[in-house]
Amino acid sequence: MDKKRPVIVIVAVVLGITVGAFGILGGCMGVFGQVMQSASVSALEQMAQGNPALQPQVEMQRAMLEVQEPFQIPMIVGQVFNLLASILLIVGAALLAALKRSAFMVLIAASISCVLVDLFNGALGMYMSVAMQPAIEAQVAQMAQMPGQDPAMLGAATSAGGTIGLVFGLFILVVKLVVYALEVWAARDANQAQLLT
Repeated sequence: MDKKRPVIVIVAVVLGITVGAFGILGGCMGVFGQVMQSASVSALEQMAQGNPALQPQVEMQRAMLEVQEPFQIPMIVGQVFNLLASILLIVGAALLAALKRSAFMVLIAASISCVLVDLFNGALGMYMSVAMQPAIEAQVAQMAQMPGQDPAMLGAATSAGGTIGLVFGLFILVVKLVVYALEVWAARDANQAQLLT
């Protein structure tokens, strides 16, 4: 007779697979984005040759690339580990769905790995945001001098965008930490209830 899975186990499985899938997608996009960043700036430079209005944007992208370049390897490594930890989380969720005893240890390892990777990538991302701020502000000030631009509006939009990005990033981090805790909690409860075999 098939064992009945508690609601918390079902929720943990669904959330684990969902968060893991988004982690895999984010890791792949992060690695691809870092690899293709130089090529995208070069393409933008070619477009700007016939359009002077794009020149400030090109200069901002180039300045941001110069800030990011020394950290490109750590950023790629962080995204690769994000990819691996996310795969481990999905494996753990799948084992929990199958009520396998190994799910408990795999989910503990996956959750610890995901927390460490998220904290590393989050700290690196925040540092990069702060390091790139002077370059962004300089280019925004230059763009504000162009005809038809409102300096106050442009500055406010830039500041608001940075604040929204930071708040959203912290919110996602908190949600993920809650999910990781739920994974371990559900696996522990299932193990104590002798549902895992």
